[in-house]
Amino acid sequence: MNSILQPITARLRNLRLVHKLFIGYILLICIPFAVFGLIFYRQMYNNQLDHLKSGKSQMLEQAYRNLEVDLTKIEAMYALFQNNTSLTEYLGGFSATDWAEAYRYKREISPTFSFAYISNQLIDEITMYKANPDLPILSPEVQDIARFTDSPQAADVQRLAPNKGLWAYEKSDSPNVLPAIRYFHKMYNNSYTRSIGILQISLNDGLFKQFFDAQQSPEDASKIVVDDSGNLLYEEPDNKLNERETM
Repeated sequence: MNSILQPITARLRNLRLVHKLFIGYILLICIPFAVFGLIFYRQMYNNQLDHLKSGKSQMLEQAYRNLEVDLTKIEAMYALFQNNTSLTEYLGGFSATDWAEAYRYKREISPTFSFAYISNQLIDEITMYKANPDLPILSPEVQDIARFTDSPQAADVQRLAPNKGLWAYEKSDSPNVLPAIRYFHKMYNNSYTRSIGILQISLNDGLFKQFFDAQQSPEDASKIVVDDSGNLLYEEPDNKLNERETM
């Protein structure tokens, strides 16, 4: 070791004072300052990254809570229809002339559907499937339950308890189109002794768009939707890529 250091030491002694000062400046000031700056920069970078992750996590949690609130509001719509005595009597087969029933529907039942549409902008369509095939259809919102029995959710809806609803989705044929979200709940007569129909509330794309907008993500962020099994349901199209392809 001494044999290696001795030539270096001897050469340093023979250097001019200016060169010695320059080497000392490099060793005592520049290198320590550069090392300190690198450590400081890395620490600041990690702190900023942790802060960004924390902020994104909080925004994600807030967006998820808002999503839960929106879904709860949709579920609460069931009580609006179930507690409408005129509607449950109509679905239960209330005996009346066609003209009297039509007038009663327009006066006491139709406003319930209108209020539901106005009070929640996420609702795209409300359909009431009646269990009684002999019941006259007085509006487009009411359909025969036979049109529902072939749907994938028919068996699950029939097994629902009176106080339970069902959320379901329908995947689009295109991965660039958001899946259709629907809420189902069985309708009962006033004494809850028998089922008289099924309420279906279909939502528009606003449910997902509100969730995405709450993230405050940059324009180049990817947006995807997957189910609980990890299957891809939606992937936002890459508009920038499409623009490059058309150039």
